[in-house]
Amino acid sequence: MLFHPSNLAVNVTNPITPDHRALTIGHTDSGGEEIARQFPSATVVKAFNAIFAEVYAAQNTQIGGRAVTVFFAGDDPQAKAGVRELIMTLGFDAVDAGLLANARYLEPLSLLNIHLGKVLGFGTQIGFSLLRKPKSPSQ
Repeated sequence: MLFHPSNLAVNVTNPITPDHRALTIGHTDSGGEEIARQFPSATVVKAFNAIFAEVYAAQNTQIGGRAVTVFFAGDDPQAKAGVRELIMTLGFDAVDAGLLANARYLEPLSLLNIHLGKVLGFGTQIGFSLLRKPKSPSQ
């Protein structure tokens, strides 16, 4: 069952310049943290920000036989568990990137994705996949 609190805000945005070449906020702060400050009664989870809209529109959860990874970050464990479940229900690989402050790392990842897709010509049907050994049942 999906967790859906009335105050959950999933921040999918990236604070990038109009030319898509830099962050307007970054490294010591993030757009995700700014959203949390602007809406203090909301529980903010950063997710879905480093994948092209075309991947979502095509419902391409796998590319080259591997699930596309959706990283997410937030400070509330219950909210993050709900977002993880949503990501997995949609068919993506869900990776918890830690606290909301780690949106500082997820937002630059979107710039890399844009650069790879639009500048270097990989196109918009691309995504990241975190390769890792499966956790043992005791972990």
